[in-house]
Amino acid sequence: MKNRFTSMQTTISTISTSIRNTFSQIWNFIWNGIIMPVIRAIIDFVRGRFTSMRDTIRSIFTGIRDTARNLWNAIKDRIVKPVIDTVSSIRSRFTDMKNRITGIFTDLKSNVGKYVSEMVETVKGMPKKMGDGLKRTAGNIGAWIDCSSKFHD
Repeated sequence: MKNRFTSMQTTISTISTSIRNTFSQIWNFIWNGIIMPVIRAIIDFVRGRFTSMRDTIRSIFTGIRDTARNLWNAIKDRIVKPVIDTVSSIRSRFTDMKNRITGIFTDLKSNVGKYVSEMVETVKGMPKKMGDGLKRTAGNIGAWIDCSSKFHD
């Protein structure tokens, strides 16, 4: 009986292994051949849609950015730059005017100072010149008196 039991056990084990292997093959076929390709297709489809949405949104915002940049450059070139150029021109002209006025007053100060210095030196030298003049005049008067006394004698 033991042999029969062992034989039945072996037969049942073989059948069970065979059924298990068959179900495993069927399951692997279903999983790898049907379910995974469907799941992969769904994932790829969803990923493709999200990639497409991302690219579309990126394109929209890039267009908005480029439009804003072009608009700002147009405003800057037509409004801001002329204002900056005008302010720079006015500032430059005021600087030129200040430099010219400063030059005029510097030259005036220099020339007046030179003239005043010459006057001071002239005035300083006047007593000597006056003394020299008086001496000459006195000498001339003395000579005139000597000359006139010759006529009176």
